[in-house]
Amino acid sequence: MKRILMAALLFTTLLAGAGCTNMSRTQQAIVSGALIGAAGGAGMAMIAGGAATTSIVAGAVMGGLGGGILANQNPGYQ
Repeated sequence: MKRILMAALLFTTLLAGAGCTNMSRTQQAIVSGALIGAAGGAGMAMIAGGAATTSIVAGAVMGGLGGGILANQNPGYQ
């Protein structure tokens, strides 16, 4: 199970790093927040022993929303 989590985390990190070159700063904040949230969800699933997929997806959604909200609230960030 840990091998699957680590492979998924590595894949999403590489994919997001390659795709961020032509994005606006707001879009980059959303992707960064989603990646940080997914990593946090994976970590929580490993510690608590819950459902890994659900934790990763929930963390990515919440992180993406948080990144988008913070980028929109900061007028100099866009």
